[in-house]
Amino acid sequence: MGRHTPTRHAQSTPPRRRGLPVAVAVVTVLALAAVAWVVTRPSGAATRAADAEACRVDAAVRVTVVPEIGALVRDQLAGPIPIGGDRCAVAEVRTEPPLQTSGVLAGSDLGTQPQIWVPDDVSWATRAGATVDADGAELGQTSLVVATSRAVADGLGWSTTPPTWAEAAGRAVLPDPSEAAGLIALAALQSSAGPGELGDTAVVQAVVSAGRAGTGTEQALAAAVAGADDAPVVVATEQQVAAASADGAGDLAVVVPAEGAPVLSLPVLRTAAGR
Repeated sequence: MGRHTPTRHAQSTPPRRRGLPVAVAVVTVLALAAVAWVVTRPSGAATRAADAEACRVDAAVRVTVVPEIGALVRDQLAGPIPIGGDRCAVAEVRTEPPLQTSGVLAGSDLGTQPQIWVPDDVSWATRAGATVDADGAELGQTSLVVATSRAVADGLGWSTTPPTWAEAAGRAVLPDPSEAAGLIALAALQSSAGPGELGDTAVVQAVVSAGRAGTGTEQALAAAVAGADDAPVVVATEQQVAAASADGAGDLAVVVPAEGAPVLSLPVLRTAAGR
């Protein structure tokens, strides 16, 4: 959950009457924060401090985001959020994988569902169907790249000649296929490997290999930053790479395959509970 606790008297007003302005206010704040979120930026809370000083906190909004952007969203939604007149709301921010949130949204209890949802790609809006408003703002974009240690990249010749997605993903630690990044990585692999059975076989082999692998994305990136001679090759988002190298890039090598880098778009979605 987020760093703020809602005041109890917020429940005295019917949720439908409260929900719309509160949810819209949070979407607006996040829309204003729609910058290149891979890089460092100043806190958005400071720009709202003057307006929030005199307001009365009487509502809360539930916000669920993917884990990798939890810190950013908490920063942008820190402190009371003006929602009109002398009223303010606070945001309860929690992080969880999109597949889990999608399951929650499919339920019938609106009181337990997030009112604002930021998944890791706009494709989740299509999967969620009528449970979300698909025309929301965009928090930002991030590209899918290949990373490993400089030593491994040099040894493979990738520092001078980038590999194809088939060459890279076929030997890489891949994102979870239940997440958007994983599906997009598999699609890039399939397209690169060739039409029909060639692409399908490459995807099956990659999924089977991923199921046997004992190394996750975070561990693989940590080994790459440390410059290990046997560091795994890993497919990750630029945001994940930036987080792993926040204290210095070390000996990390980031490679964009020959076909280019697919882009994930992070939407800010208002759910049925926030309407």
